[in-house]
Amino acid sequence: MKLYLTILLYSLLPKSLTLQSQTNIDTSNWIMSPGIIGTITLIVIVLVVAIIILLARLGNFVGRFKHQQIEKETLAFHEDLIKLEEGEIDEILLKRKKALQFRLKGNELGSDETAIDSKGLLKQMSNSPHNPFFDEKKKDKPKT
Repeated sequence: MKLYLTILLYSLLPKSLTLQSQTNIDTSNWIMSPGIIGTITLIVIVLVVAIIILLARLGNFVGRFKHQQIEKETLAFHEDLIKLEEGEIDEILLKRKKALQFRLKGNELGSDETAIDSKGLLKQMSNSPHNPFFDEKKKDKPKT
């Protein structure tokens, strides 16, 4: 009976499953096989997702750390303000008011005064804006 079932089972199965093939498998280009490419692709996908998650968590951690530092500085500033006397507070407010009222005159980079080279570092001074700091390039005569 067992023999009969075994023969029946082998007759129903396709030939490719029952017979061993005699072909030689070429392993010289194994890196390009679909299984290896699929495995490498899956590993890359997992690594990219892991890096994205790591960067998101790191950004969240840095944000919380900065927020804590700002809160500590604000608390220290408030404690310093509480310890100040009225005269010191008025002095600070006056300095801040002067700083806010400050405006540039427009001649900060230059002035109406004459330039003096007391240390002898300059050879020549000029008011011409087209005067370069370095000599212009001298062009060679064309070779004929």
